[in-house]
Amino acid sequence: DDVIGDEDIDVDDTWGANGRVGYRALSWLALEAEYEYLDNFEVSIGNVRAADLQAQTLHGNVRFIVPIKRFQPYLVLGAGATWFDLDDNRVPGLEVDHSSFSGRIGIGFDVYVTRNLVVDIGADAVISDAEVKDDLFSGDTSGSLSYVAVYAGLGWRF
Repeated sequence: DDVIGDEDIDVDDTWGANGRVGYRALSWLALEAEYEYLDNFEVSIGNVRAADLQAQTLHGNVRFIVPIKRFQPYLVLGAGATWFDLDDNRVPGLEVDHSSFSGRIGIGFDVYVTRNLVVDIGADAVISDAEVKDDLFSGDTSGSLSYVAVYAGLGWRF
């Protein structure tokens, strides 16, 4: 939660989709490109619906892997761009930067079901320099947009 004037800002959770393509250069190191889409986050100010916010990211990542047989924990670091769209805006003067630089840091683990089929579970923080502007309440920038994505999925390794 953040505060605009005397009102709390609340952003609801949402669903998303994520895809990665990469190359495992060493047993402990992989390079990947990642795209992520997050559907409308509902933004409320003081319990009143203000807008919907949609996010997309495109990152280049480095994945550091602990190659322990079938179970392989990892740390991911990445950088790229994030695009935000503010839809159904009900608050005059509320704006967000459409595009911005962003970084990604995350942890997770891969579980190899077969030699090629992998279950991936993890969480990433996407830290963006996109700003929220609210001329109505403060007349200034009131904060930046960042989020945490928790995910589970299947992967196919060649």
